[in-house]
Amino acid sequence: MLSDPDDIEELGPHPAVADRRSRRQLTVRAAVRVVAITVFVTVAYFAAPVGQDADALGIVVLVAGSIGLVGVIVLQVRAIVDSPAPQLRAAEALASTAILVIVLFAFIFVCMSASDASAFSEPMTKVNGLYFTVTVLATVGFGDITATSDAARIVVTFQMLLDLLFLGLVVKLLFGASKIGLQRRRDEAAAAAAADPSTGPAPR
Repeated sequence: MLSDPDDIEELGPHPAVADRRSRRQLTVRAAVRVVAITVFVTVAYFAAPVGQDADALGIVVLVAGSIGLVGVIVLQVRAIVDSPAPQLRAAEALASTAILVIVLFAFIFVCMSASDASAFSEPMTKVNGLYFTVTVLATVGFGDITATSDAARIVVTFQMLLDLLFLGLVVKLLFGASKIGLQRRRDEAAAAAAADPSTGPAPR
């Protein structure tokens, strides 16, 4: 038996308590990262200038943004598999990717409206761009803002297809990676427990 308080302190916190603390810290860090990404991307969106070359800028953003999204998803999958909390990291990745998709298309719509005032049923301010993009993503379709030119309708259609891909393939991919990461953590815990019997059975 342990009677000396110093001996108890040397043992450290109970594993269950330490595990809860670790999960809480990981959750807070994930929330902070999502908020930081949201603030940074939103500030960049409203600060970005839209001038006379808005049409060319919109095309560049569409191409570069699409390539960037693929790169972000690949990096997120790798991070999820290697994360100590794969499911939490998958949720963080999903939220961050959704924010990037929304801001990307909102900026493209603003550029198209600046280049061609008749592209949409009303001028696409940056606030309107965010609003319209979210309504398309959510498939709400209020009808107060609509794409009127062929080019705008093509881009909106592209966003709809990307949204379906995002909701289907990307969500499945991210949470599939979380399952792989979770299984990897369990295998590592089982291997550690087998190597050191004093640690007891591996957690489930």
